[in-house]
Amino acid sequence: MAAEQQTHGDSETLSRLLEIVQASADLIGTADRDGRLLYFNPAGRRLLEIGDEEDISSLTIADVHPERLRPVFLNEWLPTTVREGVWRVECPLLTRSGREVPVSLTAVAHKSADGAVAFFSAIARDDTVRKHAEEALREAKERLEAVVEASPVGIVSLDSRGNVRTWNSAAERIFGWRAQEVLGRPPPFIPPDKQEEHHALKARALRGEQVKAELRRERRGGIPIDVGIAVAPLHDAAGAVTGLIATIEDITDRKRFEERLGYLASHDQLTGLFNRQRFEDELERELIRARRYGTHGALLLMDLDRFKTINDALGHRAGDELLTGVADLLRHEVREIDLVARLGGDEFAVILPQTGPDQARGAAERILAAVRRHVSGPVRRPFKVTASLGIALFPEHARTVGQLLARADLAMYSAKESGRDNLSVYQPDRRWQARAQSGIRWETRIREALEKDTLAFELQPIVDLRSREVCQYEVLARLPGEKGELVPASAFIGIAEELGLIHAIDRRVVRHAIHLMAEQQRAGRDVHLSVNLSAKSFSDSELLSLMRKELTVAGVDPFRLTLEVTETAAISDMGQARRFIGALKDLGCRFALDDFGVGFASFDHLKQLPVDYLKIDGSFISQVRNSAVDQHLVKAMTEVAHALSKRTIAEFVGDEETARLLQEYGVDLGQGYYLGRPQPVSSVWGSDVPAEKTDSSRRTRRAAS
Repeated sequence: MAAEQQTHGDSETLSRLLEIVQASADLIGTADRDGRLLYFNPAGRRLLEIGDEEDISSLTIADVHPERLRPVFLNEWLPTTVREGVWRVECPLLTRSGREVPVSLTAVAHKSADGAVAFFSAIARDDTVRKHAEEALREAKERLEAVVEASPVGIVSLDSRGNVRTWNSAAERIFGWRAQEVLGRPPPFIPPDKQEEHHALKARALRGEQVKAELRRERRGGIPIDVGIAVAPLHDAAGAVTGLIATIEDITDRKRFEERLGYLASHDQLTGLFNRQRFEDELERELIRARRYGTHGALLLMDLDRFKTINDALGHRAGDELLTGVADLLRHEVREIDLVARLGGDEFAVILPQTGPDQARGAAERILAAVRRHVSGPVRRPFKVTASLGIALFPEHARTVGQLLARADLAMYSAKESGRDNLSVYQPDRRWQARAQSGIRWETRIREALEKDTLAFELQPIVDLRSREVCQYEVLARLPGEKGELVPASAFIGIAEELGLIHAIDRRVVRHAIHLMAEQQRAGRDVHLSVNLSAKSFSDSELLSLMRKELTVAGVDPFRLTLEVTETAAISDMGQARRFIGALKDLGCRFALDDFGVGFASFDHLKQLPVDYLKIDGSFISQVRNSAVDQHLVKAMTEVAHALSKRTIAEFVGDEETARLLQEYGVDLGQGYYLGRPQPVSSVWGSDVPAEKTDSSRRTRRAAS
């Protein structure tokens, strides 16, 4: 009975094992001791493409291996299996159709009690998917390694202890160390004084943070460089941080460029002194300190006497040398706490903190004496230089930047009226009060004109010098005078800027120009207008939105509107100028750089500013017939402008000979009394004939009248 139960149990076990073998997804097979095949489970038959009922007794183990591997199987694998009992190998099996299937094979030699091989069994798993995945992974790894190696950015990975694990060619180029010199070691580019910073950054990244920073590091040989670095943690399959990977970019050139831009934004390019923008910022801070702590100070405003005469007589290079020489002596004459600036042209300013009236006068006298001693000009034509200087005290004379500048300016012109080479301290007496009253009257008239919309406008033609046809008009703002006369903008713009009314005037002129173009468009005239904006327009946040709205409502093509601003205004803040001009260009308008050439690095400015036109300053045009220097300068400006695909406009064209010379030099357009005086709008378009269809000879006569 026990034997029967044992037999029954063995039978059930064998039955279950057979079910498992039959259901297995892996190949399971057996062969006799001579290697003839006895059995393949269904998965094995499918793998080898053997039919379910097909007899396999005529096949041997060698037959299911590729022919090239049969000698290896017979001479190495089979003997090893017999000797060791088990053999594991990755190899291909050969299907009935001749296709090779990669498998992981385990072969077992089953032996009888006497140690002889009774039969063989084998289990093989189809590795096709795994092999494909491994191949794809290998290819992906190779591609990734190629990308990392070819990357222009340094890519460095560190292990959890902070030692270098990988180091690509870009890292080698940036830092100068080869991979074999740094692998397994801490990064060599950390300066001794930056070790603590490095460890803090590494600790943040190891905590799982992604860190970005711009840091100072060292190239081989201790050469400092600036790098932009981004560090991220590396994780294993369980999510634990196993190391770090960093991308590193050499930003040394960019940092130097940014530093240079920052310097240019606050410094005058010719003299290296602070420019007007930086000066006004510093003066504002000094006034705040004076109010807060009850201290006193002084503002010196200095203008060189007859600078234009010197500049015209000896040329702009001599003028530049004079300005740089004066800048150097100002640096030498002031204290370390004082601030010196060039406000533009030949105008300089000095802020004297913690200074009383007597000290301010003493400093001014020393400066004037130093200027007087300064001899400039060519060796054969030396000339003496003098200056006029105005002093305003704070907070006694003013508590705001605008007021203080205005009063120092009044004092400076008082010094000029006294015979030049002199100084004057602002005095709020009757004489000064008269000037102040005059300023109040101007303020009243400007405000009244804005409130009642009585600003008047005239148009001056801009003429094509080749065809002598009017191609556009400049819109000129005029202020009604006390006796009904029209006062030109040059007489009141400076006061409007000081009073903070200039933005309102700019907007009024632009709005009028757009409305005028819309009116003429309805009358069938294709009109192109040019508007001269003030130096303060760059800081007017509302001007662009107003223009966008007015152009849309009026239905006017923005390309017909050209905005002008002076070169000196543009270079006072190059970054702001580029943004403002770029926004106008995006709007569709064109842009002109007015008074071109009066700056001292004009060609460099022209490269940096995306303008369409440059208007050559009239100081180069008025005497171009008689000045070889001006002729060469005009030619050079025109050639450079054309090389940069920009058109040129000459101002102050006063006669036919000048117009002819400018045409010969390649200047595109001209403007001046000879070509056309400013006229009221009604005089320009007095007839119903569209401007662009007017006979060119009539147009030329009108322009020249």
